[in-house]
Amino acid sequence: MAWMRKLSLRRWLPRARPSGGASDGGPAAEFDGRPGAAGPTREIRLALVCYGGVSLAVYMYGVTREILELVIASRLLESGETQDIAPETTRYAYVQALRESAKNHQGALPRVVVDIVSGTSAGGLDGLFLAKAMAIGRSLEPLKKLWLNQADVRTLMAGFGDVWFRLVEFVGRLVFTPDAAPLDGPGMVGLVSRSLQAIDNAPPITTGPLIPRGQSLDLFVPITDGAGHKRFLVLHPGGTILQDVSHRHVMHFRAVSGAPAENQFERDGNPVLAFAARTTSSFPGGFPPVTIEGFAQAFNALAQTGDSWDATPFKTRKFVKDFFDDYRGWGDDPRKTWFMDGGVLDNAPFDHAIKTIEHKRADTEVERYLVYIDPHPVPPLPNRKVRLPSWPGSMVAGATAIPAHQSILEGLVGLRHRNARIEQISDLTKGLESRIGQVLNDRGQRVTGTTEYRDVCFVEDDLARLAATEMGKNLEGYLQLRLEAIAVNLGKAVTKIFKYSEESSVAAFIREVLRAWALQKGQNANFSIDGLKGFFGDYDVPYQERRLRFLIQELNKLYEDRPDSAERALVDAAKTAVYDALESLHALPETLNSAAKTGAALFARVANKEPAALDPHGFARENMESLDSFLASLKSPRASQDTAFWNEFSGLLKAWPRSNANQAQRLLEAYAGYPLWDAVVYPILALSEIRQSKRIEISRISPEDGAVTSEGPKLKGTGLGQFAAFLRKDWRENDYLWGRLDATAKLLGLIQPGISSREVADALRTVLAEEAGLGILKAKTRGCVTKEFLEASIADLDAGSLTAHVAARNGP
Repeated sequence: MAWMRKLSLRRWLPRARPSGGASDGGPAAEFDGRPGAAGPTREIRLALVCYGGVSLAVYMYGVTREILELVIASRLLESGETQDIAPETTRYAYVQALRESAKNHQGALPRVVVDIVSGTSAGGLDGLFLAKAMAIGRSLEPLKKLWLNQADVRTLMAGFGDVWFRLVEFVGRLVFTPDAAPLDGPGMVGLVSRSLQAIDNAPPITTGPLIPRGQSLDLFVPITDGAGHKRFLVLHPGGTILQDVSHRHVMHFRAVSGAPAENQFERDGNPVLAFAARTTSSFPGGFPPVTIEGFAQAFNALAQTGDSWDATPFKTRKFVKDFFDDYRGWGDDPRKTWFMDGGVLDNAPFDHAIKTIEHKRADTEVERYLVYIDPHPVPPLPNRKVRLPSWPGSMVAGATAIPAHQSILEGLVGLRHRNARIEQISDLTKGLESRIGQVLNDRGQRVTGTTEYRDVCFVEDDLARLAATEMGKNLEGYLQLRLEAIAVNLGKAVTKIFKYSEESSVAAFIREVLRAWALQKGQNANFSIDGLKGFFGDYDVPYQERRLRFLIQELNKLYEDRPDSAERALVDAAKTAVYDALESLHALPETLNSAAKTGAALFARVANKEPAALDPHGFARENMESLDSFLASLKSPRASQDTAFWNEFSGLLKAWPRSNANQAQRLLEAYAGYPLWDAVVYPILALSEIRQSKRIEISRISPEDGAVTSEGPKLKGTGLGQFAAFLRKDWRENDYLWGRLDATAKLLGLIQPGISSREVADALRTVLAEEAGLGILKAKTRGCVTKEFLEASIADLDAGSLTAHVAARNGP
């Protein structure tokens, strides 16, 4: 395994940067994201959430374009390719801000990475285009023409004639032919497909994707299943089944740096990307709903235009497996349903981003932000007397208006609670780390870099018994939590073997079976630590994972002391070893094929049964021996894994200089003494489902948060049910320009806290210079922002700090 190889400390020492800074020449370097590959680095990681908003997609395009410019600036700065960046661009402003940020971190250059994008409806379009551009190293500039010129009602409406003719036709269709959608579905397919092709054909900005080596980019695109697919839930151990129909579905795309076969954003992935874009933006009452067969037909029809289109992917099993795997089992088929706008049920898709953050590895120091684009924040309710509605009014409110409103607070409150729980855990365990060392010392069990792993095992067993004694009556609950975690982990492995989605009903049944199996093992051992020692040694991978994540937590604390480049390289190397070990824990054994046949035969008897006819707990009791036989193939090679990791990790720490000896000693004690920590902390972590102990900061980009404001509403696209920007080009230019301005100010403040308002003002002037060709900046247009207003407002920023300016403007 990769993490078992011996590491040379030389490999992790930072290489010198090319001299000359921005004037460096030479060919573009490969984007090597390993710690120390281009000098000391730390990462600013952004998980991006894009809302729905119909024509407000134009504003979000301006925002996502700036986010991409920031990522490109970071990439070029790290690889020494800044010589061709023009000073009159926001890209140049970001380079300067990144350089200033490095000065406050002992020269550690911040690498900006967008590794998660979650977008729905109109935001799904912008998020998807941004993800593709990053995955293949292209610009979003080709889409400017799309949003400003082609995202017009004349293009979007089905039929012929000028806009007024089409509006009359729109009303006529609603009255006389309600089955015919007013907006052009096939036309939208062509528009989206040509946009994806335009990104492909744009000249490369960098060498390779904008994803550091060893990292991945995840895109989540919610869509709504009109017919729905079956789901079930086991209510209690008696086997009572709750059946339901789910209308939510998420299409998940992924790109892994350095693995072209795992990049779903390349040109051959365009058909499925186009399907996701067309479907998530198919707002009800406007575009017709989407079926897989109908989309494939529209896609094939594009070939008549002379372009090369291929709808073959929609006919393959791989398409269903990759994007609709949770439909497998009990007769569900995505080809027999219809889909529409993802914003109907999931207009602010925070959950997908937050859950994915927990699984990202971080080989160096990471500042994590969840950035969400909210183009139309809900205004505060006015102080007015509330009148009771009429019965028709209450019916409309109950049936449409209130259900259609999706509060963003639920996702953000959950994230705030997560951060608060992390702070609470930190407060509760402040003395626990020092206690581990004290207990080891009191029991005469000193652990050093030369300690053999068999001696570490002796210490671990001794402290596990001590922890069990201290827990008293709480021991059984702690052991049950460990058994539950084993069942969940084995469930993931089994569903992976049989290629079921973790969200499918079949996977839910398998998890319940394994939960009953694991709890039976606990009962057989009378829930004693010694009785379960062998079982835990064979199957408790989650315990191994928690111990390794505890080491990551302790290593992250060392960044708080602002280490120099040599010390940072040592910490980064240790973190990389830990993350390599983490990844290896979930690798399936190579000798699984024969055992998989046993499992396939075991679970095949339930694959075609209705959920109501199943009893997972009864199934486990009846098939205990078969389960034992099958699951024996999934035993963890814990002894060899832990031995190899200890030898590598302790070897790295043994090489740390004398000045860092105390830090190295605490890390060794943290690993050996982990049973004491787990007994206290794991029950808290299990209930809160927290995997990482780092805070996730929240940042919003919206018209209300920009450094420049206006007396009235900024955006024109908020009118007519957020459809208005599709009516006039000057309105789209207005919203696009505000998107760039708001995003530029917010991103500069994010990467360089405390940046002066003058620096921000200079960057905003750059935006005006870059967009001088916009019609609204050439001549005054009624209702749109003017060049004169923006220049005067930007001039007001020229003194003080950005934070103070925004605070003064918004008030207390």
